Amino acid sequence: MAVHEAAYHDKPCCLGILLQAHPDTVDARSKQNETPLYLAAYRGHVACVRILLAENATVDACRHVKETPLYKACEINNSEVASLLIARRADVNYRNIYGNMPLHEATSKGNLELVKLLVAYGAKLQFKNKFGICPFFMAAQCGCLKVVRYLVSLGVDVNSEACDGTTVLFEAAKNGHADVVEFLLSQGADPNRPTKDGLLPIHVVAANGNEGIVEQLLMPVTDERQVRRSGISPLHLASKNGHSDVLELLLSSGGLDVNATLSMDRSRLYEDCRSTPLYFAIINGDYRCAELLLEAGANPNIDLLNPLLVASRMHAYPLVRLLLNHGANVNAYIPARPTAFPATIMVCLRDLRILKLVLERGADGGACFECPFGSGEHPPLPEKLKPWEERWLNGPGNVLQFCEMVASPEINSWAGPIIDTILHFVANVRLCSRLKEQLDTFQEWTLVKDIAGCPRPLAHLCRLQIRASVGSQRVVLLEKLPLPRPLLNYLRYKDDDADSVAV
Repeated sequence: MAVHEAAYHDKPCCLGILLQAHPDTVDARSKQNETPLYLAAYRGHVACVRILLAENATVDACRHVKETPLYKACEINNSEVASLLIARRADVNYRNIYGNMPLHEATSKGNLELVKLLVAYGAKLQFKNKFGICPFFMAAQCGCLKVVRYLVSLGVDVNSEACDGTTVLFEAAKNGHADVVEFLLSQGADPNRPTKDGLLPIHVVAANGNEGIVEQLLMPVTDERQVRRSGISPLHLASKNGHSDVLELLLSSGGLDVNATLSMDRSRLYEDCRSTPLYFAIINGDYRCAELLLEAGANPNIDLLNPLLVASRMHAYPLVRLLLNHGANVNAYIPARPTAFPATIMVCLRDLRILKLVLERGADGGACFECPFGSGEHPPLPEKLKPWEERWLNGPGNVLQFCEMVASPEINSWAGPIIDTILHFVANVRLCSRLKEQLDTFQEWTLVKDIAGCPRPLAHLCRLQIRASVGSQRVVLLEKLPLPRPLLNYLRYKDDDADSVAV
């Protein structure tokens, strides 16, 4: 109708003429169930609102979502229109279908004068919407410090919670409002009230990387016992999201366990059942976070799936070296997926640089040649071989042999360099018939067979014996022994032909 068009497009003269000619259209409904007053308030057209109110338009006429003209005026932060409507006794506590009142909108916009006006005319501070959110909660959520201060002065509950257990402090922290967080803490807001998910404010700011707010919530402000009860540490979340600065701050505070593990319920949310902050850093390829955690004392051997295996599988050489330098188990295996040789060797067969590194650090290469079939006949391979990983993961749980994996289509073209590399780190071994068969496929690999067939030099056997006596977990410390440099280099394979592996 024309009266709606005039109200919507701010044509007060036209609106006046139309209402004079057709006074019964003052509360007429459009196809969207809107009255002229609703449209004028929604658009913030003060002159049109005055005219319609003068013609006794219904002040609380609303659409099907129950949003009144006053609600729309607060939504667009128009104090003048809101004042006109309130003066005509608009219902300041009228709720829309979600339970929101005009005060919810006014507080979210940070309009202190409008908030004071609504409160003066009876707006209820304690009313919550269907999500359990009160106007005070909205003000904190949106970072409106002046409004927050005013509402606190009126006696609102600083620990007000939404239906999901989220507190006002949690919401202010989540949205990065450091000034509001500081004020709420000064007024007694409890930083140790968890949400229904068990999370505390320090969790959400660690996840978001807000260093300033993390600093406000560090122990003892946050109770370390409550953190443990949550089943997840802020260290997990900072590491997961790559916030190295926040991670460093949390570690330096000294109140959190660097080896904290996820609760069983939280760990089960991940297919790999990860549990430590270090695992998150490794799987993200985040060297800095991993370095911070390891230097703070993180144990690299806690997770069910060793982080060293993850880094090796990712071909992340710097991370592999970092983990080995901090005591990662170089002979780690994968639970429930048995192999006849260390899984650390298995996951890096297509990366000879990493393979050589783990062998240097003490991986048991000899286990690769302990085939139960020896020089005898091996079980026949299927005509159409599936990738070894698929056969291994989906198979009946048989122990995977090194020769079986090397014979798989995606590995067999690397068989020569792989076996050659491993031979430099083992004593006298015998190649099984399947390994010999693989080496026979290329003429240039016959030399590898010759190396395996000859007795190893005495110096090499002595080196292996010394390294075995030291132990794989302490091989990295060989450098600190008071020995001549040439001998140290030899023990650490620094002058060995293994340094030049042809691929």
